[in-house]
Amino acid sequence: MRTALLIWLLAMLPNAVLAEDTLRVVFNELRPYTYIGMDGEPAGYGIRLVSALADQIGAQLEFVLVENPGEVVEALRTGTADIAPILARNAEREAAVLFSVPHETIVFHLYALRRRAGEIADRWPDGVRVGFTEGSYPSFIVTRYDQAIAVPASSNTDLLSHVLSGDVDVALYPDTAFFETIELLDTRQRFVAVGDALETVPLRLGITHTRPELADRLNRALSDFIASSEYRTMRHATLGSPYATSDPQVAHAVGAAATLMSLLAGLSLIRSRRQAQRDLFTAAKRTAEVERRAADELREKNAMLLAKNKAMEELIYVVSHDLSSPLVSISGFARGAIRAQGAGQTEKAARMLQRVEANVGSMSSLINGILKVGRIGQETPVPERVSLCALVDGLKLRLHASLAERELELVCTSDCTLWTDRDMLSRVLQNLVENAAKHGANANGQRIEVSSVVQNGRASISIRDFGNGIPENLRPRIFEMYQRRSDSKDGSGLGLTIVARIVEKLGGTVSVSSKPSSGTTFVVDLPHIDQPIAQSA
Repeated sequence: MRTALLIWLLAMLPNAVLAEDTLRVVFNELRPYTYIGMDGEPAGYGIRLVSALADQIGAQLEFVLVENPGEVVEALRTGTADIAPILARNAEREAAVLFSVPHETIVFHLYALRRRAGEIADRWPDGVRVGFTEGSYPSFIVTRYDQAIAVPASSNTDLLSHVLSGDVDVALYPDTAFFETIELLDTRQRFVAVGDALETVPLRLGITHTRPELADRLNRALSDFIASSEYRTMRHATLGSPYATSDPQVAHAVGAAATLMSLLAGLSLIRSRRQAQRDLFTAAKRTAEVERRAADELREKNAMLLAKNKAMEELIYVVSHDLSSPLVSISGFARGAIRAQGAGQTEKAARMLQRVEANVGSMSSLINGILKVGRIGQETPVPERVSLCALVDGLKLRLHASLAERELELVCTSDCTLWTDRDMLSRVLQNLVENAAKHGANANGQRIEVSSVVQNGRASISIRDFGNGIPENLRPRIFEMYQRRSDSKDGSGLGLTIVARIVEKLGGTVSVSSKPSSGTTFVVDLPHIDQPIAQSA
């Protein structure tokens, strides 16, 4: 009993420590996301978001206002702050900051005085002075345009002042934030967007590298919160509706349109009486079509329900069988350890407690795998431009220790650029590379090769090892839950299930081919849409 109580207290300790945390939230002025309100208190979408998450994990917040996003990233890098509510991710920032799942998306445009917009669009980017805030995401975008003249500003307020005074030709700025802020400085609405959007970027929480346990807790809390009605209500209250307007001329136009529609409705009623017989036949055809579509949708939903029921049956099986086995072992070893301790056999008691620890680790791995599979269904892919070889380079860093231990080399032999969710594709590659390292590359000094072939609008990504291959009897069920090689006791048996679920979420398929003593190749087939960065003519 004392042993069980001690294990429970140790498990609860991280929660107790976090519950007493005061988390430092760093932000800069960027309406309507983060700013100081009229009452002198932090306000906006991002502030309310982290406040809701703090309530979920039982933490207090302390807010720190800085000049620009560059200072936000530096505060997280040095650990002088814990969280940034809104931060766009790129390769440079990933080295300094941990990022959450996305929670909002922003669009970047060029903005100029209305009277100069046409002239600037004609010569963009040749010699155009582009203003942006130091350390902000636009500072990374502007580097792609060598012919433009980059003009940094120390803060968002200074940047908008430069545009108003004509010190820069255009401001590179998030759409919603620009319109929110420019209303305070330019009541005559002299500014317009120039050309197409330059980039659409997901916003995430930024979390300091010094608090990895905090990153994990916040990421789970965020995933739950953004799926709730409370989040939708908060987002509408802070970012508003894209159709809302306070312009009296627009309101007058809407009223006139409503009156016109009322008159047209009256005329339509008179005509409908004369055409009733003909309309009956048309209505019958439409009804039949609706019923056919409804039947098709019902069949699809039934198929999805059957698949979910099958997955639930598998889950019930593993909970009743795979979890019960280590629980029985834990109980037996714990009783044996108590008896051995009472008899003064301390070495035997220690060995039995080691067995208890090993069974607890196995249960923890299995439970975490089940949770990962469940969370995949709640995720919404957020596409961005992704380089395959860049993802592989990131995997080399994360898996360096395990690859070095086995003397394995991970290489990317052919690159491709996809428009897909970076995090989800990275998890697919990591699971497949780890699987190859454990089971495929048995001899030291081998390679794991990642390559790609693009044709007919599809990208085929191959992960190949040169090991002993997969037995033929295991291949048909290899992506099902809890399937392991008979010679393997490592892992939860869920890695390839996670791969299959994520790939399906990305609109693709995954397959495997293997030959004895010749290795195994997993092929991930995805839609290939290399989304270019839009540029103005």
